[in-house]
Parts: sequence; C-alpha cells; structure tokens
Amino acid sequence: MKNSRKEHPETGFQLLEVPGESRNIAKVADRLFITQSALSKRIKAIERELGGGSAEKASVKEKAMEVTLLEMLEARERRANRQRVLLSTHGKTMVCFTMNIAGPVKNNALIRRGYALGKRLLRQQLEAAGIPVIYFEEIQEKTGNEAIFLLDADSLAVKAITVEIEDHAPVGRLFDMDVLCPDGRKVDRQELGREGRKCLICGGMAQACARSRTHSVAQLQERTRQI
Repeated sequence: MKNSRKEHPETGFQLLEVPGESRNIAKVADRLFITQSALSKRIKAIERELGGGSAEKASVKEKAMEVTLLEMLEARERRANRQRVLLSTHGKTMVCFTMNIAGPVKNNALIRRGYALGKRLLRQQLEAAGIPVIYFEEIQEKTGNEAIFLLDADSLAVKAITVEIEDHAPVGRLFDMDVLCPDGRKVDRQELGREGRKCLICGGMAQACARSRTHSVAQLQERTRQI
C-alpha cells in the first residue's frame, strides 16, 4: 500500500512554528502529516538552502551561532523533559522564560541583553508581589537562553505578572514567559480574560499569522532588530 501522506508545504524555520505540544521529531512529523524520514530530508534540504546567499552576508561569528532545525527540535524536547522532572519533584508553579526570536540565530550579545532584562523584570515583579523563588536554573546555549523559575504561588497570579511584562516591557513582545501549573498544564491568557499575543508586524493575532504564514522569516527578523 502506498503512503497516502502528502508533504506539508512549510519551509525554513516556519517548521518550528507548529504548536508547542509537538516536542519531538515524531510529533512534528505527525502534526505536518508527513513521515519522519520525509521530515528529516526536508530539514536537511532547508539547512542547505540556509547556507546560501544569506549566509554569505553574515559575519563569521554570526554564522557560527546559527542553529539547525534538528538542534532546535532537540532543545525543545530537552526543555520539555526537564520541565516534567522539576514539576514532578517540586510540585510548584513554573515559569519557563525564553526569547521569541525568528531565524537561525537564537543567541548573540543583543539577544542576551534582552534576556537579562526579562529576567530582571520578572524577579522584580515577583519580589514586589511577595512571591518567593524556591528554585531557579538557566541554560545559555546557541539554541537560545532559557530560565526556569519554580514559585510558591497561585499559577493564575503568576500568569498575570508575566502577561503584564510581555505586554508592557520595552522589548516584552520578544519575551516568551510560559506559566505551568504543578500538574504541567499551561496557563492561557484567556483564563485572565486577556487576548492572545499580537503579531510583531501587523498587530493582528500572532497565532493566526503564524498558521497562515502571513509574514516571512526575513520580515520577522527585521522587525525583531527594530525592537
């Protein structure tokens, strides 16, 4: 019997925009309705494409910091596994803070400055709310900067704090502060009566723009630099 799956038309780093529950290659393949082998071939082809014209314009140092799609998928899976372990061990509300950066470069001096600002703002707001941080760890790799906070507080109260930072900090649109309940459930903005996040470029709903591929990676990168 022939395989009836059709190859999904996604290209470039848009493959990483599948929903967050798709944490590994097998799940990503399922969500895109292709086989794992087809996905691996597509990723390799994309990586060859990324090594073309745009790479020629990048500095040697910047080029060295570019990540592959496989590296990003592996980083996501590692993060999800670490989250499960910490939630199971501590049973507390978790904030997982990363930077929302389009394109193959996920870490450089400018991105680290934004990440440091986000950490500082979160700590300040938690302290102001009287919420103790009972555990903290971070990873700073070429795949990006990640910070995990475990908090002795109500998950919705913590989500209210992170939403305010994301919506009102100078570079808050580049902050991705996920809040997880002790049972691992992700808290949504809608639970606070808030709208979803806005698109960096057009101001529409970010999720809708991501699903329809309204904007190119190049457009998102340029807007990120402007912020």
